Amino acid sequence: MPHYLLTGAGFSRNWGGWLANEAFEYLLGVPEVDDYLRKVLWEAKLRGEGFEAALSVVQAAYTSSKSAETKHHLDTLTQAVIGMFTAMQTAFNKLDYRDDELRLQRFLSQFDAIFTLNQDTLLESLYAGPIRWSERWYGSYLPYMKFINEPAQPYIFMLREPMMQESEFIAHENDQPIYKLHGSYNWFAEPQVERLIVMGGNKTASIGTFQVLSQYQTEFQALLSQPDAYLMIIGYGFGDSHINSTIQMAATKGLKLFIVDILGVDVIDKRNVRAQITQPATSLMQALMPQIIGASRRPLKEIINSDPVESEKLMRFFKEQAHITRIAPQLASQK
Repeated sequence: MPHYLLTGAGFSRNWGGWLANEAFEYLLGVPEVDDYLRKVLWEAKLRGEGFEAALSVVQAAYTSSKSAETKHHLDTLTQAVIGMFTAMQTAFNKLDYRDDELRLQRFLSQFDAIFTLNQDTLLESLYAGPIRWSERWYGSYLPYMKFINEPAQPYIFMLREPMMQESEFIAHENDQPIYKLHGSYNWFAEPQVERLIVMGGNKTASIGTFQVLSQYQTEFQALLSQPDAYLMIIGYGFGDSHINSTIQMAATKGLKLFIVDILGVDVIDKRNVRAQITQPATSLMQALMPQIIGASRRPLKEIINSDPVESEKLMRFFKEQAHITRIAPQLASQK
């Protein structure tokens, strides 16, 4: 029974990362963000959308008219977002993970693989790498990625996409894979050295431009669709249609779900609560509801450090695991 983890921004929030609304407020205060970009940010906010929606508007404007002005707007907002992640990393560098007596690391090491939608580097700061946090794994790694030689500051974990040569498809059978499905703010793709990060609009198309992210998405779909698979979702607001589609399809094949979110199971309900007429359950809700085996509305950091009652409920997620199955990237085994 493979057990997987999917994390969103709500996961990093436990250790000081910003949620979408907080990111919006950070961007309003960036000196380089001019009146036009503030207007775009506020318009997205008033539509009930996040800063990524504002970024998608600026991206679309540049796609429609590749002028110096639209490029300036896109470059400015993109760099502001990168600056936000850099500020978060500066704070992450000050964390002392030993304050939590390694409870987080032991918790994470129980999964067969970790998937994250976060482009921050919290996992790299507190967990990822050749460190044996438990008897299960020798360490953890980012499939198909490698370090840039002599990384420059402030990108302590600066990585680049490998050339995807067959000789580089190496399975780490004793290490836990961590898939950053939307890339990372400190990843750079060769040979153009463009940032390997997916944000804003049309994420499916953006993923398709990077071979490593396309492979991550393929493996995400394949692993979740395995018989008797279990998925814990922490801090993901179900706002990405391509991720929702994968989870929904896997649920129809038997995937079991446990949700950790401030909204609990209500996080899957995107219906208009202000509508005068009760709306029917969406297809996503209909697929997921029978497969949800539990949920928690409390912060993960609180659960694992100071809430034994809720922690026991959380750990029931692993109780049915009959044996440990070590998962190596599918691509490596297919070559």
